[in-house]
Amino acid sequence: MIRPGPEFEITAMLPLLAAASYSLNMIVLRLASRTRSGLTIQCGSTIYACL
Repeated sequence: MIRPGPEFEITAMLPLLAAASYSLNMIVLRLASRTRSGLTIQCGSTIYACL
């Protein structure tokens, strides 16, 4: 839970960073699906997640 207050904490930015990362991932996947098969995209994202 993020508490309101005058001080700024970097942890307050983590949900925003997570949302931005997820939306960027969806954009990249949509662009990649135009030229690559679904199996290739799934295997690539699984390997990337393991790293």
